[in-house]
Amino acid sequence: MYLTSGKPKPVVRLGIDGKWVGATHGASYLATTVVPGEHHLCASWQTNVTIGQPKQSAALHFTADPGKVYFFIVRDRWYRDHGSLPMKFEGLASDEGKLLISQFSFAASKPKK
Repeated sequence: MYLTSGKPKPVVRLGIDGKWVGATHGASYLATTVVPGEHHLCASWQTNVTIGQPKQSAALHFTADPGKVYFFIVRDRWYRDHGSLPMKFEGLASDEGKLLISQFSFAASKPKK
């Protein structure tokens, strides 16, 4: 499961092992399945949020075990006095992931043709 939160609320593209899997916007999430083994996750802003603000991106790798569920969150951080700090991508404990999913909306996205 991928979850995104924070401010600003850009569209965040999400990928795994070099393939696009979807996008989220604001407090939303999406889910995908993977085969067991090592995987590489990435996230990036689809567009710039403000003029002069560089696009943000983050990456993380993990090893999937058979039958397990993993939760990851992308946090966008903006501070009025300091501008944007780097996007943060991190794993979550399953209880926290389930709690956030109950509060977030499902992001139904599909690739542009």
